[in-house]
Amino acid sequence: MPGHDLLVQALGGLMSITGHPEGEPSKVGVALVDVLTGQNALAGILMALRVRDATGAGQQVQLNPLSSLLAALVNQGAATQRSAICCAGVSPRALGFARTSEVPYQRTQRSVP
Repeated sequence: MPGHDLLVQALGGLMSITGHPEGEPSKVGVALVDVLTGQNALAGILMALRVRDATGAGQQVQLNPLSSLLAALVNQGAATQRSAICCAGVSPRALGFARTSEVPYQRTQRSVP
């Protein structure tokens, strides 16, 4: 079945963690799911070619945009699992420029010219 990047961004939860904390869910500025699925297609094709070269057997490469997105959201998935164990099930949310586990992405009080 065909997938639409924007719908997969919403269904996969990407829109709920994108944007500013006070704002509505937001789409990513590029067709990210399409790009991720294309990268997975490349990996699948290369693996199929390796199998063909080694065994002579053909392979079928199947792609799933939602699975591509969910794989890319591995950090959010881990945060959700951690939250379910220790923090009463707090779901990941939009944090603007901040990240819960990566200090360099925090917005500082000073503005950089």
